Amino acid sequence: MALNRDILDIAVVKQAKENLYWLAAKKFTEKNLRFPGKKGWLEDNITRKYQEALAGIRVHPVSREFSQEITGFFNNEDLVHFVFRYRVDPPGNNLQLVCLTARLGENRKMFLTPTIFDLPTANEIYGTLAGERVEKNEKEYNTKELLRMHL
Repeated sequence: MALNRDILDIAVVKQAKENLYWLAAKKFTEKNLRFPGKKGWLEDNITRKYQEALAGIRVHPVSREFSQEITGFFNNEDLVHFVFRYRVDPPGNNLQLVCLTARLGENRKMFLTPTIFDLPTANEIYGTLAGERVEKNEKEYNTKELLRMHL
């Protein structure tokens, strides 16, 4: 019994590390996001939540989902809040990133990820959200100017 658990634990760590490798390739690391927490925080949390999902599947073999949040700092002033949504499906128990939701101020956007390769980089997501914020501010400014001119 202990041998099976050891094999399962190794598989969990391997899957989590593979996922984190791809997240790092997309610039989602504590360092790139300038996250103030300790190094390895993201890996520890994803691995722990994955283990918890697998423990639940052993008791009741249905798909499990969990999320992991992290905040990134961009341009020394902008905070972007990222929420990664994962699913684990029996019987393979593979860790799958389902979607990512990102928020900058009031701007929020969801990115569906059929595969992790489809995930934009952290900087691309920030650029999208920051661009939407600028467009929104310009529209508000133009609306106020039109109202002022007609009053």
